[in-house]
Amino acid sequence: MSFAFIEQQDKRWAKRIACESLSVSRSGFYAWSSRRSSGEASPRQKRHQELIEQVRLSFLRSRQRYGAPRIAADLVRRGTRVCVNTVAKILHECGWSARPRRRFVPRTTDSNHGYGIAPDRLRAAGAGMIAPVATNDDEAGRAKNRRVELHIVNS
Repeated sequence: MSFAFIEQQDKRWAKRIACESLSVSRSGFYAWSSRRSSGEASPRQKRHQELIEQVRLSFLRSRQRYGAPRIAADLVRRGTRVCVNTVAKILHECGWSARPRRRFVPRTTDSNHGYGIAPDRLRAAGAGMIAPVATNDDEAGRAKNRRVELHIVNS
């Protein structure tokens, strides 16, 4: 940013004075100026592009499951010096985020089973204080127990 400012102000100020006042080296300014005219990227930009490619390959090798810490560890293991924060910035710049791993356990419930509710989980309430008045095996017993409700006890 300061190099561009120095170039804009070259009519007003000498480049030496502008570089000194902005605390940048003249050699850095002239290197930036020659790269700009030739269209060549700076060494830092070249390294950043290489890192983007390496992060992308590691991200795809992990089937898009790894985040910044694992990708950074993978790159270090492969011989590339990089820190987690740099990998996190690259992932953010490129819009890549790790997908969570799918659960192995099925999430469905089998409601079509023949099992009832356990008797110790039921409590009688209604016509009889402690238990139903009659059994529910026949219609006569069920008629006596019409007001009895069974509540599931949460334990």
